[in-house]
Amino acid sequence: MKKTKLINARKQKGLSIKEVADLMKMEDYSYRRRENGKVKISNEEWVRLAEILEVKFEDIFESENITFAESQDQPSNIYTVPEHLLENQREYIDTLKGEISKLKAEIQSLKARKIDRTDIYPDSDKTIQPHAKQNKK
Repeated sequence: MKKTKLINARKQKGLSIKEVADLMKMEDYSYRRRENGKVKISNEEWVRLAEILEVKFEDIFESENITFAESQDQPSNIYTVPEHLLENQREYIDTLKGEISKLKAEIQSLKARKIDRTDIYPDSDKTIQPHAKQNKK
């Protein structure tokens, strides 16, 4: 999403993209990608831009929202999801992936070793082999 507030503030200050990029200590194409919304602007960069443009943070800040449409054939229902909710979901997914990996490793560990039946049934003296088929009579 194009950062129109930022672009307008830069133009009002009479600065070019190259000049702001130099003050931000980055290449002009990197800064241009931020203005055009192709690269996220970090909070530190927003603060620095406000200082460079001599404006309040709130006057130029535009949040990073993701907008998507359902379908071309359907009525144009557009939904906006705040970035912090998406980040929360990503963290939760990463947590779940970690738990799944641990559980898979535990399953493999249990499959790899013999299960002593006496651990389960203290009165028995037999050992159970993993995946052993029992004969039915």
